[in-house]
Amino acid sequence: MKAGNVKLGWNEQMNAKEFIVKVSGLVRDPVNMMREMEGDLYMSDFQKLSKAADFLHLASEEIKASSKLKE
Repeated sequence: MKAGNVKLGWNEQMNAKEFIVKVSGLVRDPVNMMREMEGDLYMSDFQKLSKAADFLHLASEEIKASSKLKE
């Protein structure tokens, strides 16, 4: 894995810019829909938000693990 890349699964890795674009795409539409629907949420939007949460968690764990290796 290249330095600066984040692993998001057994076959998916990306750099920080690609990661931000991917997570933004998963979060923006569902959050806007929640605003329009006064807090209600479609199941498909819930799945997108859940996937974004998983990506953020995996990325943060990867960053924590790599920073411990450098210490």
